[in-house]
Amino acid sequence: MIKVLSEDTIQKIAAGEVVERPASVVKELVENSIDAGSTNIVVEINNGGKSYIKVSDNGHGIDKDDIELAFKRHATSKIESFEDLYKIYSMGFRGEALASIVSVSRLTMRTKTEKDVVGTMVKYDNNKLISTESVGMNTGTIIEIFDIFNYLPARKKFLASDITEANKITNLMYSFAIGHPEISFTYIKDNREMFRTIAEDSKKSNYETLFGRDFVKNSIELDIKSDNYKIDGTISNNKFYKGNRSMQFIYVNGRYIENEQIVEAIENAYNNLIPAGRFPLFDIKIEVSPDLIDINIHPNKQKIKFSFSEQLFDLLNKKITELLYLSDENKNISLKEKDNKVRFYELNHGDGYKNILDIFKNDSQPKTDDSKVVDKDNTTSDATNSPIIDFREIDDKLSDEKINCVKNENKPYIVNDTTYDFENLKQEEVSDLNEKNDKEQIKFIDEKLIFKTILFNKYILFENNSEKKLVFVDIVRANERILFDREMKKENIVSQKLLEPIIINLTKKELDIFEQNKESFESIGYEIDLFSNNAIIIRQVPYFLDKPGDKTYFLELFDEISNKNSDKTKEYLLRKTLSLSINKNTNLSEIESETLYKELLKTTNPNTSPHGNPIIFNIDYDVFMRLLK
Repeated sequence: MIKVLSEDTIQKIAAGEVVERPASVVKELVENSIDAGSTNIVVEINNGGKSYIKVSDNGHGIDKDDIELAFKRHATSKIESFEDLYKIYSMGFRGEALASIVSVSRLTMRTKTEKDVVGTMVKYDNNKLISTESVGMNTGTIIEIFDIFNYLPARKKFLASDITEANKITNLMYSFAIGHPEISFTYIKDNREMFRTIAEDSKKSNYETLFGRDFVKNSIELDIKSDNYKIDGTISNNKFYKGNRSMQFIYVNGRYIENEQIVEAIENAYNNLIPAGRFPLFDIKIEVSPDLIDINIHPNKQKIKFSFSEQLFDLLNKKITELLYLSDENKNISLKEKDNKVRFYELNHGDGYKNILDIFKNDSQPKTDDSKVVDKDNTTSDATNSPIIDFREIDDKLSDEKINCVKNENKPYIVNDTTYDFENLKQEEVSDLNEKNDKEQIKFIDEKLIFKTILFNKYILFENNSEKKLVFVDIVRANERILFDREMKKENIVSQKLLEPIIINLTKKELDIFEQNKESFESIGYEIDLFSNNAIIIRQVPYFLDKPGDKTYFLELFDEISNKNSDKTKEYLLRKTLSLSINKNTNLSEIESETLYKELLKTTNPNTSPHGNPIIFNIDYDVFMRLLK
């Protein structure tokens, strides 16, 4: 039977599109404050915004006669017709925010216009107006939200932890403060001031507050004009970067947006200037005529369609590339050199299974005039009479050949055949490894392996005569897996005391991340304390750190955990610390190589490193022999 939904049910369903989580409430309220002409906005939250949100501003306020109307669905002062969407500069326009918020929470609003003698306070509970009264206040609006989703328990249980929800709001507040330097913002979390920007302060001062001093020291100003776009902002140079994209901000006509193509255009300009897996910081502000964009795509209004989009992407990439290569650090590198280096980097620094292919493609010895190679260490070797193999022709010769790598399916640690195509060099899917540590099921053939050599200072090469295979073991990844398993079993990890404590300046956001995860840092061997309002002091570090005084380790750790689930923080920290500090010594003896392999087999997951990269590779004898023909 078809039934017409009640108005209350319709309201709550509609509210779900606008109010997804506490950060959605903050977003809608702050955008309303901006549209009201505010020059000072204060945001306060408790418990990740779940129990309490307060947004105060000094904007125009709402006329007393319009207050109840403001809480009706699709009631707005910003547009009158659909055509107005294509000439709009305001943050909001749908007229859904307040109606959606009062449908899922308790709300108190106080507001006053300049012409009013006193303000008006209204209280709503579960979409019902409870009371209206006059109050004394300054011009502006103050909205308090209590117990979001309290009337929707099914929705409330899907909210993340307080820390995660608070981090969402923190990221949001950064986007507002960076995007609107003409407004003073104060952000208070759990009764602690996270940051304060001053509209009268210089751009540099506010950047120092939000991005940190290091960004200011390593920044480049951006000023681009074209027929359709005006772009200004600030980008980091190639000396300053992060391990995530948390400090990348793009604005269109003052609105924070997310656009992967713009990010890609900017990041491509940094190719070969910053390490792989690292990301530039930027604040990009784009001004464009409203009739050249479409913002009516999603209720959160963070997705935008552009006219002349390719022109925009090309313009950004070209201008930022020029700026980076005109900077003092890169004046001696030509754009032609950059292109060559990018190709070389992509060829030689592949990850996972591609590494083993690169051995054959790029690391073979150069061909001599007589097509022979001499073993310098052993002049009696048979290799002196062996023809050199040009492995760079491997793609043509082995377009149909396969390489086998260790993989498990239903049982742990079973050596099966996983095929990889030389032509495409693409890693095929590897099924999730079973964590059950049943040694009886292990079929690694360690007793059948014969140590041969250390190959390219990266792999241990074993020969398996019984199954006619070459077995490669990645030394660094094997070390990571062994140490990771050993240390994860410990409640606390042994520390080493630093001769000179390290003091590191952090942004407010990074300080907050540290305080959230202080216990996890301590559990893996760090002793870190607050040193000042914007700095920490590190006195002890895990015993296995090979460069304990290197500040870059710690900055990368903060990047790694900034958006991670707090339940897994210790694991993330340990994994990252190991990847940054594992002993890269690969000059192992035969006994050391065999011992490393046996220790690897004792771990919970010998097949992959803590990062999920393969450790053991097999190449069938027949496949290898065909390379020699």
